[in-house]
Amino acid sequence: MRRPALIVPHIRLNASKLATVLVIPLTTNVRRTAGLPRESVVNVSQLACVDRMLLESLQGTVPARIMNLVDDGLRLILDLQNSSGTLQ
Repeated sequence: MRRPALIVPHIRLNASKLATVLVIPLTTNVRRTAGLPRESVVNVSQLACVDRMLLESLQGTVPARIMNLVDDGLRLILDLQNSSGTLQ
């Protein structure tokens, strides 16, 4: 199944020789922000690990302000805390 996804950016891991990469699938619900042909939303509740061989092509980039929202969503869904011990 072909589906657009956001590669979770961790430069060291994504540049490594690991055969897999973390991705977050996109769903076509609201705003167009990354140059995609359809309006899309990052669905952080479906974080997945996929084989790099399944990746096809770069479709666009996500602005920093959107990545900050994705980061917030990941912290929430994974129950991660910031350095002060509270959820952000």
